[in-house]
Amino acid sequence: MQIQAEILQEASPVVARLMKEGKLKIAGGVYDLDTGVVTPLSVTA
Repeated sequence: MQIQAEILQEASPVVARLMKEGKLKIAGGVYDLDTGVVTPLSVTA
């Protein structure tokens, strides 16, 4: 998940700018198809 957050930030100047300005945060999670529960993951990008 951390790698995907970094790729997203590097691939999009708009995302990078908004993150730098503190206007956007990337949140990650894992969705369990069986239970419908989302488990949050820590992302530090």
